[in-house]
Amino acid sequence: MLSELNIKNFAIIDDLTISFHEGLNILSGETGAGKSIIINALNLILGGRPSASLIRNGATEAEIQALFHVPENSKPLEIISGNDIAIDDGIMIRRIISATGKNRIYINGRLAPVQILSEISEHLASISGQHAHQLLMKEEEHIEILDSFGDLVEERASYQSEFNDFIPMTEELERLKKLNHSRNQQNELLLFQKNEIENASLKQGEDEELSKERHRLKNSVMLQQTAYECLTGIYSGQNSAFTTLMEIRRLLEKSSKADEELKEFITKTDEIIYRIEDISSELQTYQNKLETNPERLEEIENRLDLITKLKRKYGGTIESILTHLDEISKELEILDDIDARIIRLEKDIAAKYGKLAGLAEELSDKRKKTAAKLDKAVENELASLYMKGTTFCTKISNLASSPLQPSLFPDLDLKLNDHGMDKVVFMIAPNKGESLKSLSMTASGGELSRVVLAIKSAMTSDGQVETVVFDEVDTGIGGATAEAVGEKIAAISSGRQVICITHLAQIAKFGHHHFSIEKQIIGDRTTTLIKELSENERVDEIARMIGGQTITEATINHARELLSKTGAENKYSH
Repeated sequence: MLSELNIKNFAIIDDLTISFHEGLNILSGETGAGKSIIINALNLILGGRPSASLIRNGATEAEIQALFHVPENSKPLEIISGNDIAIDDGIMIRRIISATGKNRIYINGRLAPVQILSEISEHLASISGQHAHQLLMKEEEHIEILDSFGDLVEERASYQSEFNDFIPMTEELERLKKLNHSRNQQNELLLFQKNEIENASLKQGEDEELSKERHRLKNSVMLQQTAYECLTGIYSGQNSAFTTLMEIRRLLEKSSKADEELKEFITKTDEIIYRIEDISSELQTYQNKLETNPERLEEIENRLDLITKLKRKYGGTIESILTHLDEISKELEILDDIDARIIRLEKDIAAKYGKLAGLAEELSDKRKKTAAKLDKAVENELASLYMKGTTFCTKISNLASSPLQPSLFPDLDLKLNDHGMDKVVFMIAPNKGESLKSLSMTASGGELSRVVLAIKSAMTSDGQVETVVFDEVDTGIGGATAEAVGEKIAAISSGRQVICITHLAQIAKFGHHHFSIEKQIIGDRTTTLIKELSENERVDEIARMIGGQTITEATINHARELLSKTGAENKYSH
């Protein structure tokens, strides 16, 4: 059960806290007051995708926090425990949306990824609103609803895991068959490439070393001149550094007889002299090895041209060329063994397909049994929603196509995809004597709202979630139909918490708790406020919902009459 919801700096909400209760919680208010914003906040708590555009103007972050109380040994607590999150007094979910995009999720104070939030929230609450209407209009979503109703989601996930392993096998078989078809040409090409690379006898880093040597050979004359001038200036010239230092040492030696303190400078001068001699020796060695060798330069140029050519064909580096050589060797091994590989893979695929087909048929049988139960449950629910005589039918047929390659399965009678072998479409005949047609093609707005509610009512009877949220459930209805919808929502709330946003007094009157949402200007900012209504305030709100802004004694009396008929006027009776 959702006990408390706190929203800060979200859209036009500054700081809003709502304490919800057991039973049916009604939220009402003028259009634009912020009811949809509360639904958006709940969606984020349940794992929805955040957007920085939802942050209130002037703020850098928006924060939504929700406290749920759930039974011991429930699925959400099992998930929390399995992810090393502390089990506290309930489940506290906190979500922060940042303008910088650094959004954060905390579950019982611990930072958590959105995947864990989605796993937990799936068992905490369910929102039925415009999104549910849209899903019902998409036939590809009907199988999701059927599997959820029949508790077949885990079984389908097991099938999907097998199917996802199967697809790469079929892709590999197709690749091998194409390769086998052009084996001779492919084998000839691979052998040519292998010989071309192997004959080059490439070494890692060879191109860099050759480039350095080429540059040195091209500049050998200049380098020799540099070495000669450096040697002259340091050691062999008349005014070289060595000659100057030797004269300085002679003077220090002579003067040290008068002051022994100068001997320290003699030692330091000797160190410099020794270092100059070392440098001179090294420069002499460098100068001696410099050569002008046009033959070697041509040899290097030819070698680098060959390496560049191979780089263009097999990759931008020597490493990538050698990697390509390894791949060629593996491909040649495959080609040598390709017939045997194809036979082995075909056997594996046949065995895997047999297993998949068996799983798909088992799943299909269970769907057909589930469909009969769903059809009956929805028709019963629709009958109580002023759609008596409506025929609801879950049509299950074999798939007409499959993502599996037809060239690999020319005799495939059973088409499979990642959901199994079935196509599921909800059919409806709203009036007796009419033929069944696709729900997505025939249902009006009012009928669709009631079908959504009927399906939701049928699905929530199993107690999978503790909290059900209804938004826009009153679209396209009124009068006696609206009252029937209200009764249905009230019936759902007898077994779990229900939060219902509505514009209709005929629905609102069934609430056990009633909250009014309004928009006010505080200072120079617009903000949304919410208030849990007392009995007298509730009468006034119901009257507003009946009569609009002008509330008369007649509308007040009408409101009291509506509430008295439900026995909900005591706070309200729950």
